[in-house]
Parts: sequence; C-alpha cells; structure tokens
Amino acid sequence: MIPYPSFDKIAFEIGPFGSFGPLKVHWYGIMYLIAFAAGWFLARLRAAKPGSTWKPVDVDEIMIAFERTSGDADVKISTHPLSVSRLEWEYIQRVLNETAGKVKVQNQRGCQYLSALNSFINATN
Repeated sequence: MIPYPSFDKIAFEIGPFGSFGPLKVHWYGIMYLIAFAAGWFLARLRAAKPGSTWKPVDVDEIMIAFERTSGDADVKISTHPLSVSRLEWEYIQRVLNETAGKVKVQNQRGCQYLSALNSFINATN
C-alpha cells in the first residue's frame, strides 16, 4: 500500500495582531491566488492579440464582476421566471433557426425541410 504523504497545510503564519491570533496562510490559498492571477494575465494577452473579438478592458470588467458583493438595484426581478423546460425549448428553437440559416446558404432544399419541421414543432406547442 502506498502511504499518503504527510505535509503541513500551512505555508506560513503572520502575527499575532493584538487579540487576533496568527494569520495562517495555507498552500492551496496561495495556489488559488497564483492561478487566478495567471488566468487574468493570459486572458488579457489573448484579448490583445490581433483578430480577437475581446479587448483587455473586457477581461478587466469580468474581473471586476468577480469582486462585486451586491447586485444591480435597477434590475427588475421577474415575477414569472421561465421554467427549465421553457429555457430548453427556446434553446432548441435558436439552434434550429441557426441550423436552418446555415442550410439555406448551402442547400435550398434542406432549408425547406427544416422550415417544415420548425413549423410542425411550433404548431404542436
């Protein structure tokens, strides 16, 4: 049997600060911080490349959104939220419509088939 490695989970301690005991920094906390910073840095690099649909400012906005602790007070909450089945139905419709548009460009006959299928689905709803 392979023995499980025994190591200290605490990388280092800072303090004590008055009545507040020592601040223990765990190794996995450091790794999360490094991974988060590396992801942000690499996303900004990728956004700065020519031909990218993103800008580095967009990446910064996403990072700022992670820091938010409260929502937007101006957003109205719907009294009738959509059900999961309704969201699935709308997704299927969107995919069918996108597919019909692609087929229409490639083959007019195929588009008529998808259009008829879509009409049938909408009629049964």
